[in-house]
Amino acid sequence: MSPGVPSDNCVICTKLVPKKEFLRCTNCKSAYDLVCINMSHKRFHSFYKLDKMKRDCWRCPGCKVPKSASINTPVRLIASPETNHYGQVEGSVDTPVRSIASPETETEYDNQVGNITLSVKSAQGKGTDSSIEYELPQNSNIEFKELCEEMKAMRAEMSKFRLAVSNLTAALHTQNQRIDKLESRIEALEMNSGVPQNCEISNLQETVARLHTELEKCNQELLENDLEMAGFPESHNENATHVLLAIAKKLGVPLEDRDVVSAHRVGAVRGHADGGASVARPRPVAVRLGRRATRNELLQAARVRQHLIPSDMGLPVPDSPGPPRPFYLNEHLSRHNRHIFQKSREAAKHAGWRYVWTREGHIFARQEHVKARYRLGSEADLVRVVGPYAVSGD
Repeated sequence: MSPGVPSDNCVICTKLVPKKEFLRCTNCKSAYDLVCINMSHKRFHSFYKLDKMKRDCWRCPGCKVPKSASINTPVRLIASPETNHYGQVEGSVDTPVRSIASPETETEYDNQVGNITLSVKSAQGKGTDSSIEYELPQNSNIEFKELCEEMKAMRAEMSKFRLAVSNLTAALHTQNQRIDKLESRIEALEMNSGVPQNCEISNLQETVARLHTELEKCNQELLENDLEMAGFPESHNENATHVLLAIAKKLGVPLEDRDVVSAHRVGAVRGHADGGASVARPRPVAVRLGRRATRNELLQAARVRQHLIPSDMGLPVPDSPGPPRPFYLNEHLSRHNRHIFQKSREAAKHAGWRYVWTREGHIFARQEHVKARYRLGSEADLVRVVGPYAVSGD
């Protein structure tokens, strides 16, 4: 090897140094692998590989030892006088050699602050001991301080990591408790869902029935000034208001045109026969008056006359086959009350009850003249008063 040219072979073992895992002395430019200089890979990666300044300032053990050094130098080991660190025979005991551990030798390190004691016990030397003590160089002290600082920084990072893990554990514990509570509530709801809530259902049904009754009562109150004329013959282009005024005059009830709010036929048009003849079942006439008292007078007068015939009222009606049929003035009932009134008449006829009538929007029934009267507001009342067989028709 020509002088001054750096070599890639280790000067101790003469082997090619591993790529990126060796150190080159800044003084003699010699390359050393990590095994020959007794350096661990961890220390190399921590202090030299990532720090170019430290790597460029590194010196080999031979360059660190002054020429006047004694046998107690850091690199001086018990070596054979025939070889040196280059593997050449020179016969000098002052040259550094590589320390090779064999199965017959045991090396003990006692690392203290500033001192290192190296003891080599040879199994072949019949119990003879040889120890070497030396002081660490100044660069080693600096590296040791840096190592201590890095250890302190790692300890601080570990403390922060432990605190973060502790907080995460507490948060997970809290979430687990909340999940357990939710699972308990879901289980309780699932258990309760299978049990029929008869009491609550019964209360809801009673509430719905009460609200339905109140609603029907309000609907009937809106018809307090109304009456219904049923069975009056229907003709083409008739004037229901004039017909009502003529009937009121015959009944002796003073009624003027301004007292009538509206009067018209209700229901679907059934059509007329040829020549304008009336149909078999004329539609009822719904009348709304301005005052309730006037309506009550007309109803009372109609009840006294009982059967009202259009010809007796002096009203022109179309010709119809058969005898004249009577018409009736009744209270205008809501749809619900009209249904109950019809069912009550059918049940009374089937059960032999004589009287079924309406007054102020309410339906009443009486079996005989001297018997008590009953108010019927629903089908349940009809079943309770008349009986289920009378209502069903069986």
